[in-house]
Amino acid sequence: MKNQPKLFGKVVNVARRYWISGVALALIALVLFKGAPAWAAPVNQTVPAPTATQEATSVPKATNTPKSDNNDNDNNDNNQQEPTATSLPAAPTPVPAAPPPGDGPTGVVIVDRLNVRQGPGTNFAIVGKAERGQILRILNRNPAGDWWRVCCTSANNQEGWVSASLVQPNFDVAQTNDLVPLVEAAPAAPTVQATATQLITPTATANITTTAIVTESTVVSAAAVSETPELTETAPTTSLLLLTMQQTPALIWQGSEFSIDFIITNTSSSAVTNLELRDELPQELKFVTATPGTDGKVVPQSDVAGKHVLDVQWAELAPGAVVTATVKLTMSPDLPDGSVIDNLAVAVGDNIESNTAGVSLGLPPASLPDFQ
Repeated sequence: MKNQPKLFGKVVNVARRYWISGVALALIALVLFKGAPAWAAPVNQTVPAPTATQEATSVPKATNTPKSDNNDNDNNDNNQQEPTATSLPAAPTPVPAAPPPGDGPTGVVIVDRLNVRQGPGTNFAIVGKAERGQILRILNRNPAGDWWRVCCTSANNQEGWVSASLVQPNFDVAQTNDLVPLVEAAPAAPTVQATATQLITPTATANITTTAIVTESTVVSAAAVSETPELTETAPTTSLLLLTMQQTPALIWQGSEFSIDFIITNTSSSAVTNLELRDELPQELKFVTATPGTDGKVVPQSDVAGKHVLDVQWAELAPGAVVTATVKLTMSPDLPDGSVIDNLAVAVGDNIESNTAGVSLGLPPASLPDFQ
């Protein structure tokens, strides 16, 4: 019992020295006891370790594409964003028709179906067709400029001739003569076999003999009638002086300058003397200049009712010979689209019948025709 005060004194000294540490440990134990998890168990109970939670696999976010403000008549909000769906391939863009290979000017067919012919004229056979919008390469023009040799037809890639008025050029029409060369030798026109026509004028001759009738003898002699036809063959007359007119260029418009070539051919077997070409120009055409051919001369004339009179003369034209004259004109600038002006000329000589020719000058149409 004597050692108890000493032991108590030691305990008191230890408590004094470590009381702060004891209080701290007690507070820590209280906190741990209060915040113990629900799965905490007494010390002597076996507690399974918590199963580790597997990290969730991250899901990629859908790409949001702003919805376009359109008129699809759907119920979705225009401001709502939706995930982008699998893109559909875009519709192919139509490729415009390419011109045929080669160099030179081109033009576009402006009618539904355009006949491509063997030569420059509707009397030539059709060798192919061209469709609306097809691009043709323009190779040559005929002397009149109203037909173009082109390449190529859509079916068999064959060259041929088309009417120049049915192809829209991809160049300034005023440069047609410079860009489109004149054909060296155009195909000859098809030969049409002529059938001779005989004009038959029957001439009737009647010889009538009458015999008197005797009442007593009752003898009657019938009249003897004989008819003898005579055949007269008359050949139609045709002028042997050939006149043709050619317009250049084929396409003209209000206020444009153009020319008309007059070609006179003596198809007779004798010379024509005092050959004369006369053209009373319509009021819609303004005279610029006139150039006669070999040995020809322009004779000044007085205007008739406001119309200029063209008069070109040659002293003689040999058998089979050809003379030409060219007149430059200007189309009136105040004519409406679709106007057509007819111009007639006459060629005459002392010892041959006259011959008349004409040309129709058409301005751009008011509306394009539809050729089937």
